[in-house]
Amino acid sequence: MTAEIAALNKLAVALAADSAVTVMSQARQAKIYNTVNKLFALSKYHPVGIMVYGGAELMGVPWETVVKMYRPSLHTKRFDTLEGYADHFLKFLADDKVIVSPKQEAQFLKDTLADFYEALVAAVTNNVETSMKKGGQVTLQQVGQVVDDLVSKSWESWQKAKVLEHIREKPFYKEVVATHGAMINESIANAFQKLPISPKARRTLIDLAVGLLCRDRFSEEHSGVVIAGFGDKEPYPSLLAYVVDLRACGKLKYRQDQKVTIGAGSGSAIVPFAQYEMVDAFMRGIDPRFGQAILNSVERVLQVLPERLVKDLPDLTAERQAEFVAAARHAAERLHDEYYKGMRELSADKFTAPVLDAVESLPKDELAAVAEELVNLTKFKRRISMDQETVGGPIDVAVISRGDGLVWIKRKHYFEPGLNPHFVANYFREVGEDE
Repeated sequence: MTAEIAALNKLAVALAADSAVTVMSQARQAKIYNTVNKLFALSKYHPVGIMVYGGAELMGVPWETVVKMYRPSLHTKRFDTLEGYADHFLKFLADDKVIVSPKQEAQFLKDTLADFYEALVAAVTNNVETSMKKGGQVTLQQVGQVVDDLVSKSWESWQKAKVLEHIREKPFYKEVVATHGAMINESIANAFQKLPISPKARRTLIDLAVGLLCRDRFSEEHSGVVIAGFGDKEPYPSLLAYVVDLRACGKLKYRQDQKVTIGAGSGSAIVPFAQYEMVDAFMRGIDPRFGQAILNSVERVLQVLPERLVKDLPDLTAERQAEFVAAARHAAERLHDEYYKGMRELSADKFTAPVLDAVESLPKDELAAVAEELVNLTKFKRRISMDQETVGGPIDVAVISRGDGLVWIKRKHYFEPGLNPHFVANYFREVGEDE
């Protein structure tokens, strides 16, 4: 896990990210390292930066490698809007065959399908074992029915997620089956082995394979990608956040999660990513989990209260009691909605608005301090709690402004910069320049 912050006003955007990464062993043991880079300049020449969180890799390739191999592709290209830079980067992720070769892509998809189908088989096995404990023998036909039912229910669940907007389902389905059909059938055979699979269930399993690649439902290993800065014709900064998972047949599975634009009417914003509960508590005046618990408790009290009141009114007939309870519950729902609205307005007026008003007028160095301290807040909470310190290590901080581009305020190195002058020389060397 991680904690990342973007603080924006009309002058600049400050980005801050911690350095912790959690690595899981095959035995599901967690190891935390505090040396990972998550904040980068997307361009060496233009005021655009990128942060990543969640999954540390794109289909097995570290995001640091992905970003640095992308830069030569962007080079000195410029776009009128930040969205132009984001679209160019996402297209690179979908099309590039060097970072993720077709062979690597196929192997990654195979491994993903294997995990997905094995989870379905585990559900089938659990269902059959439960039936055997209750009623003894289970026939092969009954096992086949269990497979059909679970596969069908899984597909019904996936169908609730829409196909991603940038993917046309029918052409994509045909291309995936044409390219990876043999591998999909092999994955089905390896996972289900001797379990009976009807033709209908097999077709649905193929539908599920394609759904994994194009529907708005993302795996636990997905990555968050935050792109922030200025387009060539944008006077104020903006931010775009995406969820990115995997790719197949030239289509990247991604979804835009947030869009924050600074303008004349919206002069500042603070946007947290990954572990953000402490930032929410700071901005709203209450921990969001505690606030939700209060709302839930109030709702439960208001639901039970009418019946409790009726019990103290013995002269009412059963019919009148039912009418009273129904009317009281209706009134209780309105009261709950009013209470919720009032709490939100109080939070916005007394806590969020004053902070954003202050951020709107901050100079660049103070904006950077805000972003850093909000990451530090989450880092400190993790450090003094009994939870794993999934936020930690040095905090990288950068400020992106229209005139200065991306300026590092704090940047960790795994080496001593003074001993490596060639590193600075190589960083600013033009692409294609002779050694």
